[in-house]
Amino acid sequence: MATVNYTQQPYLLDHLNFIWSPLTTTNADGQPASYAGSGQRTVQVTGTFGVGGTCVLRGCIPKKILMYGAHFHGDFEDARAYGWDAKLPDFDWGKLIANKDKEIARLNGVYIKLLKDAGVEIIEGYARITDPHSVAVGKRRLTGKFLLIATGAKPVLPDIFGVENAITSNEAFQLKSLPRRIVIAGGSYVALEFASIFRGLGSEVTLVVRSNAVLRGLDGDIRESVGDALKASGIKILTNSHVARIERKGGALATD
Repeated sequence: MATVNYTQQPYLLDHLNFIWSPLTTTNADGQPASYAGSGQRTVQVTGTFGVGGTCVLRGCIPKKILMYGAHFHGDFEDARAYGWDAKLPDFDWGKLIANKDKEIARLNGVYIKLLKDAGVEIIEGYARITDPHSVAVGKRRLTGKFLLIATGAKPVLPDIFGVENAITSNEAFQLKSLPRRIVIAGGSYVALEFASIFRGLGSEVTLVVRSNAVLRGLDGDIRESVGDALKASGIKILTNSHVARIERKGGALATD
């Protein structure tokens, strides 16, 4: 099996699920407001990740911000064909991430305001269900007729040698520096989006896909055309492959 080396950079696994406290919400953040709007007293217990759901905090919104940033690379290149003497400007990964975090914080504030304006009490902490109508948050006990449980899920890393060197898409949004080289395990749309982002920003990207093409389960012509487009952008795709181990070799990581 092929070996891919890359210097001092993480290995990215294709997962986009998140774990919250036992009584918090993912994309269900609007439901407590709906209940409160009907005149019912509503309490939302959330962990330490904020409110707004997967989409706002660690999904669609931050991913789109990074995608927009990556798209400019191609725009600068294309401008030359239209008469612009465009030189590729310097890119600041730290600034992109800081501005992404600023926008997520703003949206988180919007959701908090919507909930509070609707009469929802927000409690930060981890909840434990004590009986069919009660939860405990720290030393506080909350009782109600209904409990809405929307916990989300936790990323599952494969049981392979060296997996402690891997990250998931959660951590990809918070990398301190842009990877010079990165290996992404997976062929779903999430993996392809991250591959396109990192490639657009200048990283060398390798996709490791278990099936014979990306986007397993979709129309064959679509899978082929998307794969061709990814390759044309400079992304290397290893099909019918999987990552068996990750190990350090000197100052670099290698995958087999």
